Amino acid sequence: MIDESENKDTNIDGSEVKKKVNYLPTKFSLTIRLMVAAYLAYIVYSLKDVQEKYTGNELIFFIIAIAAFGVIAVFLLIHSIRALITGRYVGGAMDESTEDETSD
Repeated sequence: MIDESENKDTNIDGSEVKKKVNYLPTKFSLTIRLMVAAYLAYIVYSLKDVQEKYTGNELIFFIIAIAAFGVIAVFLLIHSIRALITGRYVGGAMDESTEDETSD
């Protein structure tokens, strides 16, 4: 959890003011992660014919790349889809700041 005191600043008179944090919206970031994961999956699919073209050390390099890209793609897909479904983004179902603002 993020400590809310990190996003606050103190004025000269002692009152606290929230700092404006400039990040990409989390829903947009999750969507970009999904696109990156899809692209990595496409790369893995396009490298499936590598055994016919290369041998020796080159083949080992491509097999390691296929495995690494595949694992990263699956990891990104699972975590991004889970975050989008459960609403773990700004404005989503699990956003604590929207609940606090509506109760004021």
